[in-house]
Amino acid sequence: MTEHVCIPYGWLSTVPVASGRISSVGGVSLGIFRLPADPLLFVTLTLDGVHADSEVRIYRLSDGSETAGVESCVENPSFLVPYYGTGQYSMVRVINSLYKIKEFAYTIPGVDQVIPVQQEPDKWYNNPA
Repeated sequence: MTEHVCIPYGWLSTVPVASGRISSVGGVSLGIFRLPADPLLFVTLTLDGVHADSEVRIYRLSDGSETAGVESCVENPSFLVPYYGTGQYSMVRVINSLYKIKEFAYTIPGVDQVIPVQQEPDKWYNNPA
């Protein structure tokens, strides 16, 4: 949960972000609302079929920012991804030196989702070490 700080009459109060609630601090009523940059909710995306020790990144296509990712994951990793509304297009990139790079576009849904991913072995990779 995101928290924002408000300072009514010099008192320092922490106000959690929530929709449609009114809070009273020191006799002053404050409306608490979602800021435009805050996501509507967070959804869990599970990448089923991704091998352990893969690097996974999820980028928002509108501005190229990374919304989730990990340098080295467990098998079938799950990510908590912000959902800003319909039409949120992302790019998912899975990298593992033993497999070909997997990259695909994906529209973030408003509910938790399991995405099947097939990593294809890279027959040209050779690690002489």
